[in-house]
Amino acid sequence: MQAAARQVEDKECYSYTTNGAANGRAHRKNPAASSRLKPMPGGEPDMDSDGGAPRANTLESRAAAWDEAERAKFMARYKREEVKIQAWENHERRKAELEMKKIEMKAEQMKARAQEKLASKLATARRVAEEKRAVAEATLNEGAARTSEKADYIRRTGHLPSSFFSFRIPSLCG
Repeated sequence: MQAAARQVEDKECYSYTTNGAANGRAHRKNPAASSRLKPMPGGEPDMDSDGGAPRANTLESRAAAWDEAERAKFMARYKREEVKIQAWENHERRKAELEMKKIEMKAEQMKARAQEKLASKLATARRVAEEKRAVAEATLNEGAARTSEKADYIRRTGHLPSSFFSFRIPSLCG
């Protein structure tokens, strides 16, 4: 008798619904928790309109709808996260570009300063070279004038000057 009662209990049909109100919090925390189905005691089995077999496709369509809704939620969450990531990436890219521009500007300033220094050194070298040329030319002209004076002296007197007096001693020759 007990076995027969168990068979009847096992074969007893329940109408299944999702436990939306009871699992509302669990659904938010755990998407799998809302998939539990709650049997409706004393309920009659879902039947086709002609009174035939239970509607398994109704349960399947509910499960498919729930699955689709959950996937849509996950996709929306993913898209929001992707937007945040893209915004962060753009921000970091802009920061890097600004830093690169600053570095390039510093490099250009350093290059300009180096070019100015080099131009200044070249101008100084050119000026010093001109001064040295002027001194060398003056020395040449002075030596040529002395030689010319000595040649005139030789022509006038007919005597060659002694080699002792051919160089000047600064302390003696005023």
